[in-house]
Amino acid sequence: LSPARHRFRRWLEDDATPPGWVADLVLAFGEVIANAVEHGNRNDVRRVIGVEATRVHNRIEVSVTDAGSWTQDSNGSQRRGRGRGFEIINAIAGSVDVDTSAVGTTVTFAVDLPAVEAPLPSAP
Repeated sequence: LSPARHRFRRWLEDDATPPGWVADLVLAFGEVIANAVEHGNRNDVRRVIGVEATRVHNRIEVSVTDAGSWTQDSNGSQRRGRGRGFEIINAIAGSVDVDTSAVGTTVTFAVDLPAVEAPLPSAP
């Protein structure tokens, strides 16, 4: 997980994401990846996870696809003192969608960053 989080952080920083948002976005990204590895792919290292991150203007969207099937109830994890990942993701992201199909699950979260005003040119 660490290399994926590091690469995502570098992408955000290289794309001039406001510093206050980088840590939160990396946290949400890490939670989605961890869920895909643990629940979707059942920690099977032979299974692949797909990751796509895009930025259009001030909107960052991240999609993570795994080979698992989604269950709506995470109460089992919460009873074991776990299962806070989606609470964290929902607290950070403006939207979170889960799409299931016969081949797997895709979790997509999006964040609309605040607009950054360009500095006014200096007077001559």
